[in-house]
Amino acid sequence: IFLLFLIGFSACKKDDPATPEPTILYDIAGSVNLYDEGTTLISNDGMTVSIVGSNPTVSVVTDADGKFRLPEVASGTYTLSYEKTDYGTFKKFNVDHTQKTNTVITQSPSLGMKTTTNVILLNTSTSNDTVILTTTLQQNASNGNPKYVRVFMGKNSDLSSQKYDAYAPTYVKQINPSTIKYSRTELVDMGFQQGETVYVNVVGESFFANDYDDPDLNYRVFPNISWKATTTSFIVP
Repeated sequence: IFLLFLIGFSACKKDDPATPEPTILYDIAGSVNLYDEGTTLISNDGMTVSIVGSNPTVSVVTDADGKFRLPEVASGTYTLSYEKTDYGTFKKFNVDHTQKTNTVITQSPSLGMKTTTNVILLNTSTSNDTVILTTTLQQNASNGNPKYVRVFMGKNSDLSSQKYDAYAPTYVKQINPSTIKYSRTELVDMGFQQGETVYVNVVGESFFANDYDDPDLNYRVFPNISWKATTTSFIVP
């Protein structure tokens, strides 16, 4: 009987489930630097940082120093969105939160307000091998009050901020009207051919554009621009 008791006791012990280790969740922390549509640093508080697709939504608001901390986030790779009234939404992809420690995003994005600059007139002309874009802004532009614009170009007439073949870095405008020039070589380097019709638009932009490459949409997103119906065209000389 005693032997049977020991065998039964041993069998019961083997079948007992092991005590699971407690799940420890870690934080995702970072910071932002906030600007007006130019280069003036303003209050860094009030920007909502969220984990895209979280349900229920996991989000926090930046403090006066621009710092945020998303508490107790499960292990995974995430996309973060940064949103605030008057700011274009910025996204940061592939945030690796798989290590067993708090994740600290060391690069703080500099984010600007949406532009209030509007291009109300755009004309094109050609001189030898150079295309000249002449822009007129609704706002005054000067050395003390610079404005910012961006150029989009495409091979199709339905040019938009989602459908384009080339874009330029932000241009600073200190006079109004003003010009932007592209040589034939520059246009060919952008993917266009001599004799080809190119559709173009120049739009208002912020100094800090909040732009990012979206792997889901498969194009670069420009959240801060002011796109107006000033698209025109030219032929590559």
